[in-house]
Amino acid sequence: MIRIARIFPLVLGMAGVLVTAAVLSAGDSTAPSTAPATQPVPAFAFAAMNYYDQSCARCHGPEGASYGPGLGHTLDDAGLVKMCHDMANGPSQNPINGRDLDTETAFHRALIMGNPYLSVTNIKGNVWSGEVMVDAKVTLHVGSKEISADVTDWNWTATLPDGAAPASVTIIAADTDDDKTTTLHPAQSMYSNAEPIPPPDIRNHR
Repeated sequence: MIRIARIFPLVLGMAGVLVTAAVLSAGDSTAPSTAPATQPVPAFAFAAMNYYDQSCARCHGPEGASYGPGLGHTLDDAGLVKMCHDMANGPSQNPINGRDLDTETAFHRALIMGNPYLSVTNIKGNVWSGEVMVDAKVTLHVGSKEISADVTDWNWTATLPDGAAPASVTIIAADTDDDKTTTLHPAQSMYSNAEPIPPPDIRNHR
């Protein structure tokens, strides 16, 4: 009995050490993670050019042809956002707000700045599609591969290599008429011209 009494506390002590170590190991938040970090993919772009064709072109012409060179001549970026909002929610009778309005404004920024508007509106498997200014050529660059998109009116489509992620893709739209280009990085944004236009007195007009 004396021998058992001496051994029993020793066994209990060793068990306690093992349980404590297991608990600490399981709850150690400082242990490095082996899971790869992933970047969130931006939401697909609202079909701004299709919206324009459906709701605006009847008055302002295809791709703003009836706007003339004075489009946005006196507007800063906040004024352009307000103009797009007021026209969409008024004369077009097809209200848009939030991110859709942001994308439609981006299309109008491209009209003002005279560079091709470019967007990604859908990815289905390895088939990518989006919008681009009419008469622009679209190429997608994935690593060392260059893929020419099929362009019909303002819609483009391209088949990318299997597993191509937005972070590995760069898209370039080149205006075949005046050699202006737009570069889009889908991992950052799914539509171009997201940056505010410069003040009227320092920007070049179309």
